[in-house]
Amino acid sequence: MPNMRGVSTIELAAIISELQSIKGFYIEKFYETGEGEFRIKIKNRDGYRNIKSRLGRSLNITRYIEKADQPTNFAIAVRKRIEGSVIEFVAQYNNDRIAVLGLGKGGGKLNLIFELFGRGNVVLADENMLIDIAYIYHEFKDRSVMHGKIYKAPENAAVTIANIGALSDNLKSIGGGGAIGRKSVISVLSKNVNIGATYIENILNALGIDPKSDYNGLPAGRITEIGGLALELLDYIKNPKPRIYEDGGYVDYAICDIIKYSGLKMTEFKSASEMLDEFDYATTDLLEKQDNKEFIELSGSIEKQKNILDETLPGISNAKEAGETLIRNMNLVNEIISRARNNKHISVKELQDEFPDVGIKDINLKDKTLTLEL
Repeated sequence: MPNMRGVSTIELAAIISELQSIKGFYIEKFYETGEGEFRIKIKNRDGYRNIKSRLGRSLNITRYIEKADQPTNFAIAVRKRIEGSVIEFVAQYNNDRIAVLGLGKGGGKLNLIFELFGRGNVVLADENMLIDIAYIYHEFKDRSVMHGKIYKAPENAAVTIANIGALSDNLKSIGGGGAIGRKSVISVLSKNVNIGATYIENILNALGIDPKSDYNGLPAGRITEIGGLALELLDYIKNPKPRIYEDGGYVDYAICDIIKYSGLKMTEFKSASEMLDEFDYATTDLLEKQDNKEFIELSGSIEKQKNILDETLPGISNAKEAGETLIRNMNLVNEIISRARNNKHISVKELQDEFPDVGIKDINLKDKTLTLEL
Protein backbone atom coordinates (compact mmCIF):
# COMPACT_ATOMS: atom_id res chain seq x y z
CA MET A 1 0.00 0.00 0.00
CA PRO A 2 1.55 3.34 -1.00
CA ASN A 3 2.29 6.02 1.56
CA MET A 4 -0.51 8.52 0.85
CA ARG A 5 1.41 11.58 1.97
CA GLY A 6 1.79 14.90 0.27
CA VAL A 7 5.04 16.45 -0.88
CA SER A 8 7.19 17.52 2.08
CA THR A 9 8.75 20.94 2.57
CA ILE A 10 12.25 19.79 1.68
CA GLU A 11 11.01 17.90 -1.39
CA LEU A 12 9.10 20.97 -2.55
CA ALA A 13 12.29 23.02 -2.10
CA ALA A 14 14.07 20.60 -4.46
CA ILE A 15 11.25 20.85 -7.01
CA ILE A 16 11.20 24.66 -6.79
CA SER A 17 14.95 24.61 -7.48
CA GLU A 18 14.29 22.56 -10.62
CA LEU A 19 11.39 24.80 -11.69
CA GLN A 20 13.76 27.74 -12.10
CA SER A 21 14.06 26.37 -15.65
CA ILE A 22 10.53 27.58 -16.51
CA LYS A 23 11.27 31.25 -15.85
CA GLY A 24 10.56 33.19 -19.04
CA PHE A 25 7.85 30.78 -20.22
CA TYR A 26 4.44 32.18 -21.12
CA ILE A 27 1.15 30.90 -19.71
CA GLU A 28 -0.99 29.54 -22.53
CA LYS A 29 -3.83 27.78 -20.69
CA PHE A 30 -4.99 27.03 -17.14
CA TYR A 31 -7.12 23.93 -16.65
CA GLU A 32 -9.04 22.38 -13.78
CA THR A 33 -8.81 18.70 -14.68
CA GLY A 34 -10.66 17.36 -11.66
CA GLU A 35 -11.61 18.29 -8.13
CA GLY A 36 -8.52 19.91 -6.64
CA GLU A 37 -6.46 19.05 -9.74
CA PHE A 38 -4.95 21.65 -12.07
CA ARG A 39 -2.72 21.86 -15.12
CA ILE A 40 -0.96 24.87 -16.61
CA LYS A 41 0.20 24.70 -20.20
CA ILE A 42 3.25 26.91 -20.70
CA LYS A 43 5.40 27.66 -23.74
CA ASN A 44 8.55 29.34 -24.96
CA ARG A 45 10.29 29.43 -28.33
CA ASP A 46 11.46 25.84 -27.88
CA GLY A 47 8.04 24.33 -27.22
CA TYR A 48 5.53 23.45 -24.52
CA ARG A 49 5.59 22.07 -21.02
CA ASN A 50 2.83 21.29 -18.53
CA ILE A 51 2.78 21.91 -14.79
CA LYS A 52 0.39 19.84 -12.72
CA SER A 53 -0.80 20.28 -9.17
CA ARG A 54 -2.94 18.03 -7.03
CA LEU A 55 -3.80 20.15 -4.01
CA GLY A 56 -2.33 18.91 -0.77
CA ARG A 57 -0.22 16.41 -2.72
CA SER A 58 1.95 17.60 -5.56
CA LEU A 59 3.31 20.28 -7.86
CA ASN A 60 5.57 19.26 -10.72
CA ILE A 61 6.26 19.30 -14.43
CA THR A 62 4.21 16.44 -15.89
CA ARG A 63 4.30 14.23 -18.92
CA TYR A 64 0.83 12.87 -18.18
CA ILE A 65 -1.71 15.16 -19.85
CA GLU A 66 -5.17 14.88 -18.33
CA LYS A 67 -7.88 16.40 -20.50
CA ALA A 68 -10.41 18.73 -18.92
CA ASP A 69 -14.12 18.62 -19.71
CA GLN A 70 -16.00 21.90 -19.86
CA PRO A 71 -13.94 24.61 -18.13
CA THR A 72 -15.13 25.36 -14.60
CA ASN A 73 -15.99 28.86 -13.45
CA PHE A 74 -12.77 28.94 -11.43
CA ALA A 75 -10.65 27.83 -14.38
CA ILE A 76 -12.27 30.45 -16.61
CA ALA A 77 -11.67 33.18 -14.03
CA VAL A 78 -8.00 32.28 -13.56
CA ARG A 79 -7.45 31.79 -17.29
CA LYS A 80 -8.85 35.22 -18.06
CA ARG A 81 -6.39 36.84 -15.66
CA ILE A 82 -3.17 34.93 -16.35
CA GLU A 83 -3.22 33.84 -20.01
CA GLY A 84 -0.35 35.43 -21.91
CA SER A 85 1.55 36.36 -18.76
CA VAL A 86 5.21 35.48 -18.38
CA ILE A 87 6.62 33.49 -15.48
CA GLU A 88 9.07 35.88 -13.83
CA PHE A 89 9.95 33.81 -10.78
CA VAL A 90 9.16 30.54 -8.99
CA ALA A 91 9.57 30.51 -5.23
CA GLN A 92 8.81 28.60 -2.07
CA TYR A 93 6.79 30.84 0.24
CA ASN A 94 7.41 31.12 3.99
CA ASN A 95 9.77 28.11 3.78
CA ASP A 96 6.66 25.96 3.83
CA ARG A 97 4.63 23.75 1.49
CA ILE A 98 3.56 26.76 -0.53
CA ALA A 99 4.73 27.52 -4.08
CA VAL A 100 4.35 30.87 -5.85
CA LEU A 101 4.57 31.56 -9.56
CA GLY A 102 5.31 35.27 -10.02
CA LEU A 103 3.67 36.44 -13.25
CA GLY A 104 4.04 39.59 -15.30
CA LYS A 105 1.47 40.83 -17.81
CA GLY A 106 1.25 44.22 -19.48
CA GLY A 107 3.13 45.97 -16.72
CA GLY A 108 1.01 44.31 -14.01
CA LYS A 109 2.19 41.68 -11.56
CA LEU A 110 0.33 38.64 -10.21
CA ASN A 111 1.13 35.86 -7.77
CA LEU A 112 -0.32 32.41 -8.45
CA ILE A 113 -0.11 30.56 -5.12
CA PHE A 114 -0.36 26.80 -4.60
CA GLU A 115 -0.93 25.57 -1.04
CA LEU A 116 0.20 21.96 -0.75
CA PHE A 117 -0.74 21.24 2.87
CA GLY A 118 -4.03 20.01 4.29
CA ARG A 119 -6.80 20.23 1.70
CA GLY A 120 -4.68 22.62 -0.33
CA ASN A 121 -5.70 25.70 -2.27
CA VAL A 122 -4.99 27.85 -5.32
CA VAL A 123 -4.98 31.59 -4.74
CA LEU A 124 -4.44 34.42 -7.22
CA ALA A 125 -3.18 37.66 -5.67
CA ASP A 126 -1.69 40.91 -6.92
CA GLU A 127 1.93 41.99 -6.46
CA ASN A 128 1.14 43.12 -2.90
CA MET A 129 -0.45 39.73 -2.09
CA LEU A 130 -3.97 41.21 -2.09
CA ILE A 131 -6.25 38.26 -2.87
CA ASP A 132 -8.29 38.44 -6.06
CA ILE A 133 -9.74 34.94 -6.28
CA ALA A 134 -9.25 31.60 -4.51
CA TYR A 135 -10.31 28.04 -5.25
CA ILE A 136 -11.48 27.67 -1.64
CA TYR A 137 -12.37 30.65 0.53
CA HIS A 138 -11.55 30.25 4.22
CA GLU A 139 -11.79 32.18 7.45
CA PHE A 140 -9.22 30.84 9.88
CA LYS A 141 -8.42 31.93 13.41
CA ASP A 142 -5.09 33.44 12.37
CA ARG A 143 -5.65 34.26 8.69
CA SER A 144 -8.28 34.93 6.07
CA VAL A 145 -8.31 33.60 2.52
CA MET A 146 -10.98 35.94 1.13
CA HIS A 147 -11.27 38.39 -1.75
CA GLY A 148 -9.68 41.71 -0.87
CA LYS A 149 -7.65 40.33 2.04
CA ILE A 150 -3.86 40.17 2.17
CA TYR A 151 -2.65 36.62 1.65
CA LYS A 152 -0.97 35.31 4.77
CA ALA A 153 0.64 31.91 5.19
CA PRO A 154 -0.06 29.81 8.28
CA GLU A 155 2.34 30.21 11.17
CA ASN A 156 5.36 28.04 10.47
CA ALA A 157 7.33 25.73 12.76
CA ALA A 158 10.20 27.03 14.90
CA VAL A 159 12.74 25.36 12.61
CA THR A 160 12.49 25.52 8.81
CA ILE A 161 14.88 24.87 5.95
CA ALA A 162 15.90 28.55 6.28
CA ASN A 163 17.24 28.26 9.84
CA ILE A 164 17.95 24.56 10.05
CA GLY A 165 21.55 25.32 10.99
CA ALA A 166 20.28 26.54 14.35
CA LEU A 167 18.13 23.44 14.88
CA SER A 168 20.11 22.17 17.87
CA ASP A 169 19.83 25.46 19.78
CA ASN A 170 16.13 25.73 18.98
CA LEU A 171 15.41 22.17 20.11
CA LYS A 172 17.34 22.60 23.35
CA SER A 173 15.31 25.70 24.22
CA ILE A 174 12.04 23.97 23.29
CA GLY A 175 12.66 21.04 25.60
CA GLY A 176 14.48 22.89 28.36
CA GLY A 177 13.51 21.82 31.87
CA GLY A 178 10.90 19.39 30.65
CA ALA A 179 8.63 22.29 29.65
CA ILE A 180 7.00 20.30 26.87
CA GLY A 181 5.89 17.50 29.17
CA ARG A 182 6.35 13.82 28.43
CA LYS A 183 6.24 13.54 24.64
CA SER A 184 7.98 11.32 22.12
CA VAL A 185 10.98 12.47 20.13
CA ILE A 186 9.13 12.09 16.84
CA SER A 187 6.11 14.14 17.98
CA VAL A 188 8.27 17.02 19.27
CA LEU A 189 10.42 17.10 16.14
CA SER A 190 7.45 16.83 13.76
CA LYS A 191 5.75 19.77 15.46
CA ASN A 192 8.80 22.01 15.67
CA VAL A 193 10.88 21.11 12.60
CA ASN A 194 9.29 21.65 9.18
CA ILE A 195 11.23 19.41 6.82
CA GLY A 196 8.93 16.39 6.53
CA ALA A 197 8.12 13.45 8.80
CA THR A 198 9.84 10.96 6.46
CA TYR A 199 13.16 12.75 6.85
CA ILE A 200 12.84 13.34 10.59
CA GLU A 201 12.22 9.64 11.15
CA ASN A 202 15.15 8.81 8.87
CA ILE A 203 17.51 10.98 10.94
CA LEU A 204 16.41 9.23 14.14
CA ASN A 205 16.86 5.80 12.54
CA ALA A 206 20.34 6.79 11.35
CA LEU A 207 21.28 7.74 14.92
CA GLY A 208 19.66 4.68 16.48
CA ILE A 209 17.17 6.80 18.43
CA ASP A 210 13.77 5.24 19.11
CA PRO A 211 11.25 7.73 17.63
CA LYS A 212 8.81 6.88 20.45
CA SER A 213 11.28 7.51 23.27
CA ASP A 214 10.80 10.44 25.67
CA TYR A 215 12.17 13.64 24.14
CA ASN A 216 13.19 15.04 27.54
CA GLY A 217 15.39 12.00 28.04
CA LEU A 218 17.61 12.91 25.09
CA PRO A 219 21.09 14.11 26.11
CA ALA A 220 22.17 17.47 24.64
CA GLY A 221 24.74 15.64 22.53
CA ARG A 222 22.06 13.63 20.77
CA ILE A 223 20.14 16.79 19.92
CA THR A 224 23.33 18.21 18.41
CA GLU A 225 23.67 15.05 16.29
CA ILE A 226 20.07 15.43 15.09
CA GLY A 227 20.84 19.01 14.09
CA GLY A 228 23.95 17.93 12.21
CA LEU A 229 22.14 15.34 10.08
CA ALA A 230 19.24 17.74 9.46
CA LEU A 231 21.70 20.31 8.12
CA GLU A 232 23.13 17.74 5.74
CA LEU A 233 19.67 17.34 4.17
CA LEU A 234 20.00 20.81 2.62
CA ASP A 235 22.47 19.32 0.13
CA TYR A 236 19.60 17.33 -1.39
CA ILE A 237 17.67 20.49 -2.30
CA LYS A 238 20.20 21.36 -5.00
CA ASN A 239 21.40 17.81 -5.60
CA PRO A 240 18.47 15.46 -4.95
CA LYS A 241 18.73 11.70 -5.34
CA PRO A 242 15.09 11.06 -6.32
CA ARG A 243 13.81 7.53 -5.99
CA ILE A 244 10.60 5.52 -5.63
CA TYR A 245 10.48 2.47 -3.38
CA GLU A 246 8.45 -0.56 -4.44
CA ASP A 247 7.15 -3.66 -2.74
CA GLY A 248 4.74 -5.25 -5.17
CA GLY A 249 3.66 -1.71 -6.01
CA TYR A 250 4.77 1.81 -5.17
CA VAL A 251 5.33 2.33 -1.44
CA ASP A 252 6.91 5.78 -1.06
CA TYR A 253 9.28 8.30 -2.62
CA ALA A 254 12.17 10.40 -1.34
CA ILE A 255 15.07 12.61 -2.43
CA CYS A 256 17.67 10.59 -0.50
CA ASP A 257 18.15 7.09 0.88
CA ILE A 258 15.52 6.08 3.46
CA ILE A 259 16.79 3.51 5.94
CA LYS A 260 13.47 1.85 6.75
CA TYR A 261 13.02 0.97 3.06
CA SER A 262 16.35 -0.84 2.81
CA GLY A 263 15.77 -4.10 1.00
CA LEU A 264 12.89 -2.82 -1.12
CA LYS A 265 13.18 -2.41 -4.86
CA MET A 266 14.20 1.15 -5.71
CA THR A 267 13.92 3.10 -8.99
CA GLU A 268 15.94 6.28 -9.40
CA PHE A 269 14.84 9.35 -11.39
CA LYS A 270 16.62 12.25 -13.05
CA SER A 271 14.68 14.89 -11.14
CA ALA A 272 12.45 15.28 -8.08
CA SER A 273 9.70 16.56 -10.38
CA GLU A 274 9.86 13.41 -12.53
CA MET A 275 9.79 11.24 -9.40
CA LEU A 276 6.71 12.97 -8.00
CA ASP A 277 4.98 12.94 -11.38
CA GLU A 278 5.41 9.18 -11.71
CA PHE A 279 4.37 8.38 -8.13
CA ASP A 280 1.33 10.68 -8.23
CA TYR A 281 0.13 9.34 -11.58
CA ALA A 282 0.56 5.69 -10.58
CA THR A 283 -1.32 6.09 -7.30
CA THR A 284 -4.06 8.50 -8.41
CA ASP A 285 -6.97 6.05 -8.05
CA LEU A 286 -5.77 4.93 -4.62
CA LEU A 287 -5.37 8.54 -3.47
CA GLU A 288 -8.87 9.48 -4.59
CA LYS A 289 -10.43 6.49 -2.86
CA GLN A 290 -8.56 7.10 0.38
CA ASP A 291 -9.24 10.82 0.44
CA ASN A 292 -12.91 10.49 -0.42
CA LYS A 293 -14.57 9.64 2.90
CA GLU A 294 -17.96 9.60 1.21
CA PHE A 295 -16.69 7.02 -1.26
CA ILE A 296 -15.45 4.81 1.55
CA GLU A 297 -18.64 5.12 3.58
CA LEU A 298 -20.83 4.56 0.52
CA SER A 299 -18.78 1.56 -0.57
CA GLY A 300 -19.10 0.08 2.91
CA SER A 301 -22.84 0.71 2.96
CA ILE A 302 -23.31 -0.86 -0.47
CA GLU A 303 -21.27 -3.89 0.58
CA LYS A 304 -23.35 -4.24 3.73
CA GLN A 305 -26.60 -4.05 1.76
CA LYS A 306 -25.31 -6.65 -0.70
CA ASN A 307 -24.50 -9.02 2.16
CA ILE A 308 -27.96 -8.51 3.68
CA LEU A 309 -29.56 -9.10 0.27
CA ASP A 310 -27.51 -12.24 -0.28
CA GLU A 311 -28.61 -13.56 3.11
CA THR A 312 -32.25 -12.54 2.58
CA LEU A 313 -32.84 -13.75 -0.98
CA PRO A 314 -32.96 -17.48 -0.14
CA GLY A 315 -35.47 -16.74 2.62
CA ILE A 316 -37.60 -14.61 0.28
CA SER A 317 -37.51 -17.37 -2.33
CA ASN A 318 -38.53 -20.02 0.22
CA ALA A 319 -41.31 -17.84 1.65
CA LYS A 320 -42.64 -17.15 -1.84
CA GLU A 321 -42.67 -20.85 -2.69
CA ALA A 322 -44.43 -21.71 0.60
CA GLY A 323 -47.06 -19.03 0.00
CA GLU A 324 -47.79 -20.30 -3.50
CA THR A 325 -48.12 -23.89 -2.18
CA LEU A 326 -50.52 -22.73 0.55
CA ILE A 327 -52.71 -20.89 -1.96
CA ARG A 328 -52.87 -23.93 -4.26
CA ASN A 329 -54.01 -26.12 -1.32
CA MET A 330 -56.16 -23.58 0.52
CA ASN A 331 -59.39 -25.60 0.23
CA LEU A 332 -57.75 -28.68 1.66
CA VAL A 333 -56.12 -26.72 4.49
CA ASN A 334 -59.46 -25.08 5.40
CA GLU A 335 -61.08 -28.50 5.47
CA ILE A 336 -58.44 -29.85 7.91
CA ILE A 337 -58.80 -26.76 10.14
CA SER A 338 -62.60 -27.13 10.13
CA ARG A 339 -62.34 -30.82 11.06
CA ALA A 340 -60.04 -30.02 13.98
CA ARG A 341 -62.31 -27.22 15.24
CA ASN A 342 -65.39 -29.47 15.19
CA ASN A 343 -63.66 -32.22 17.14
CA LYS A 344 -61.56 -30.64 19.88
CA HIS A 345 -60.30 -34.01 21.04
CA ILE A 346 -59.13 -35.26 17.66
CA SER A 347 -55.58 -36.57 17.56
CA VAL A 348 -52.83 -36.11 15.01
CA LYS A 349 -53.16 -39.83 14.12
CA GLU A 350 -56.89 -39.45 13.41
CA LEU A 351 -56.27 -36.42 11.17
CA GLN A 352 -53.52 -38.29 9.36
CA ASP A 353 -55.89 -41.20 8.70
CA GLU A 354 -58.56 -38.84 7.30
CA PHE A 355 -56.11 -36.86 5.15
CA PRO A 356 -53.40 -39.37 4.11
CA ASP A 357 -52.06 -37.12 1.30
CA VAL A 358 -51.11 -34.33 3.73
CA GLY A 359 -48.22 -34.49 6.16
CA ILE A 360 -49.90 -33.46 9.42
CA LYS A 361 -47.09 -32.95 11.90
CA ASP A 362 -48.73 -31.44 14.96
CA ILE A 363 -51.96 -30.05 16.37
CA ASN A 364 -52.18 -27.75 19.40
CA LEU A 365 -55.77 -26.83 20.14
CA LYS A 366 -54.73 -24.69 23.12
CA ASP A 367 -52.50 -22.44 20.97
CA LYS A 368 -54.80 -22.93 17.97
CA THR A 369 -51.93 -24.04 15.75
CA LEU A 370 -51.74 -26.75 13.14
CA THR A 371 -48.46 -27.81 11.53
CA LEU A 372 -48.70 -29.26 8.02
CA GLU A 373 -46.28 -30.36 5.36
CA LEU A 374 -47.72 -29.85 1.87
